[in-house]
Amino acid sequence: MDDHNEPNAPMPIGLTALAGFGEALLVYKPAGPPTTADTRPMLQSVGGAELNSCVALARLGPSERGGPAPRVTHIGVLPEGPLGDLVVGAGESAGVRMRCVRSPASDVGTVHVVDNAPHYQRRNSAFARLRPEELDWPALLRGHDWLHLTGITPLVGDAPRAAWRDALGCARACGVGVILDVNHRPALGSFAQLWATIRLELPHVHALVLSESALEQLALMPAEEGGGALG
Repeated sequence: MDDHNEPNAPMPIGLTALAGFGEALLVYKPAGPPTTADTRPMLQSVGGAELNSCVALARLGPSERGGPAPRVTHIGVLPEGPLGDLVVGAGESAGVRMRCVRSPASDVGTVHVVDNAPHYQRRNSAFARLRPEELDWPALLRGHDWLHLTGITPLVGDAPRAAWRDALGCARACGVGVILDVNHRPALGSFAQLWATIRLELPHVHALVLSESALEQLALMPAEEGGGALG
């Protein structure tokens, strides 16, 4: 049976617990002008689109109706050691539960901002080299009613793309709603390449987030490549 033809689960009502899956990164930005010809202070922070969304939701606190704050979890893969600990600590200090596989002999993905442009180093990160079978999705999604994904992960590499699909499949089977932010990053691949992956999963996505640029690119794509798929 073709799983992509199965009907979607009903959209969950409300939001009590959300899990986000994606790569957390260390971010380095200039913190001021150069102090010497070859020295410049840098600001180190923790980022990554999915983790940023989790942090933002965790910081919202209780709802205006007086309900409890949603429980927010970030799922990822990080190296063992102090750099992975740094990322976990930053997420937890912001109120996010960090459920991360810890991988030996690997690196944290990084982004360096140079001349106001981001430059990523993630090809050999723990997340890019993850093993999909190490992510126990039924256990990771248990107790959550929403899963937040982006279009970044399937372009990071074959293994992250497989894990992304596994997460979607488990969410569908467990009745967990899916929020998918397309969030196309040209440095990782073309929009057409990304959309070819996403369009297969659209029947199982409850909330799709697209930028104005993504909508324009969809409008220009031929129908046989998925253009007009939202119409």
